[in-house]
Amino acid sequence: MRISIDLQIDSVKIRKIVDNPIYMYAELIEVFREHGFAHDDFLAMGFEKADATVEEAQAAITDVAAKNPWLVDVAVACDVRELSDAEDKTSILKKIVEKLGGNKNED
Repeated sequence: MRISIDLQIDSVKIRKIVDNPIYMYAELIEVFREHGFAHDDFLAMGFEKADATVEEAQAAITDVAAKNPWLVDVAVACDVRELSDAEDKTSILKKIVEKLGGNKNED
């Protein structure tokens, strides 16, 4: 199954630890990548891995926390969820637009 790890960090608190948190974020990203979790594209909601298990996600989170002890002070939430494959619903959208009178902004 496709698993996503969504780690939310308090940006105000992390800036109290360091002026430029980019390096701290990079450390997190590197550890998640070691476990196969990464941002597949700019729309990714967290770190995703295809064919993963919840146990693999938990192992990645444990490793991230162990290698980044500062995280305990700035982490707001950490969610692990199974992602389903996206379904193309463009045809439904087009039908609704047609029922409402079409797209008035077409060139």
